Amino acid sequence: VPESISPYSQLPYNDFVFQILPMKYYQNMVLETLQNEEFVLIYLNTWQFTDFKKYRFDIPFYRSLFSGKKMEDKLDALLTFLNDREMAASRMKDYIF
Repeated sequence: VPESISPYSQLPYNDFVFQILPMKYYQNMVLETLQNEEFVLIYLNTWQFTDFKKYRFDIPFYRSLFSGKKMEDKLDALLTFLNDREMAASRMKDYIF
């Protein structure tokens, strides 16, 4: 299943874009996409929630930036944003199966 793409910025809703963009910009992307589409499909990887200060892996700096607790807080902020606007959220596993 392909990830969604923002209609105006043409940025994909993948793990890296979520990790790097400020939350306010990301929220606006979601709202813009929902004006044109029925849903937004966002891909996130579980390794992004790893604390790389505690567990040293050989990954590029830009991939470890804003990972761990910061990523958890960012996901929590996005889910709160969706819930406050009464938008549904589900896992791909629940959507397909």
